[in-house]
Amino acid sequence: MHNTFRGGADLELTFKLQMRRMTADPSQVLGKPPLDASRGKDDGAPKGVRAWTRSLLRSLLSAVGRRLEPALHPLLLRLRKFFTAPVEEEMEAVKAKLQHEIRTHVAELAARLDRRVVACCGSEEVLVRTDVGYVVCVPRDHALLIRLLEGGRGDGTRLLIQRLLKPGDVFIDVGADVGVDTLAAARAMQGIGRIVAFEPCEPTRRRLEKSVELNGFSRIVEIHQVAVSNLMGRQRVVQGAARDHHTRSSLPVQADMHRAPIDVECVTLDEIMASEPVVSLIRINVHGAELDVLDGSRSLIQRNEEMALVVNFERDHLRRTGRTTREWLARFEALGLVPRVIDDETGVAASWSAEKLEHVESVDLLFARPGVEVWRKAETWG
Repeated sequence: MHNTFRGGADLELTFKLQMRRMTADPSQVLGKPPLDASRGKDDGAPKGVRAWTRSLLRSLLSAVGRRLEPALHPLLLRLRKFFTAPVEEEMEAVKAKLQHEIRTHVAELAARLDRRVVACCGSEEVLVRTDVGYVVCVPRDHALLIRLLEGGRGDGTRLLIQRLLKPGDVFIDVGADVGVDTLAAARAMQGIGRIVAFEPCEPTRRRLEKSVELNGFSRIVEIHQVAVSNLMGRQRVVQGAARDHHTRSSLPVQADMHRAPIDVECVTLDEIMASEPVVSLIRINVHGAELDVLDGSRSLIQRNEEMALVVNFERDHLRRTGRTTREWLARFEALGLVPRVIDDETGVAASWSAEKLEHVESVDLLFARPGVEVWRKAETWG
């Protein structure tokens, strides 16, 4: 068989045909598979390159991390300490403060229990040594004696009064009774300032005067044997059976049937305090006549923006007068005063709804205008 050799024209034609096929399918040049027409790139080689690149970078970063760790570790520790030091210092300060407060209160409680003693002063009076001083009261008032001797529950109002007052203040005690709040205020004021106490019952007023004198506060405490109301003049009151309490004749109470109702002189705070431009705190505990006292104090309240009121709230008195809790609170709110409930033990003032207030029989409330300094002191324990 003879091989046929082609000449120049045939060779040229052969090369041209081959070049056309290569141009139509470039993958034939290197013998690689054709490109994916939908993606426009080779799926095989780039995937392998990416995996190899990631592996290489991980190795490099791991090596760099191992080399830099000895130098970076102290630096990171210093940075952490720099950013956390203020928080740690603040936490330590709070911890130290709490520990100090706990130790202080424990010491105060121990001291109070140590000095609470009672001594008989005849058949009609006993002398009780308490944490506010010497208090003269009647021996048949067992509830008061227990509270004075044991302390704790019921002392919250006294603690709050002491936090709110300072030397030079003016304090008004309406319904001062035997003078526990009066003495607490006098101690907080350190014998400097003015205290005006109102107690219409003559035997109780005498005991109040003795307590004030025994504790050395006669110079700053003035006692008025009158009732505070919304009108000037004389009114009839019923004497209570327990502690020489009194109340308006329109409010029936557990009366002592062996003691007849008495007439007492009534005054308004607007009238009797007209010459006193600034009053810091008013304590009102008048067994149902709180709104009468409030109505007779409107001018005094309006001209003292920073003044606070501590008022006893009892649902029994509301039921006797036919008022609802909301109606009772609304009379204070009309003067711009908002209420907070005083904790019986700590004296801290907390916000309650009127619905919640209706489920307690008796509690003391703090009233003041929003935003005044009183609230900062009232929301702190100790």
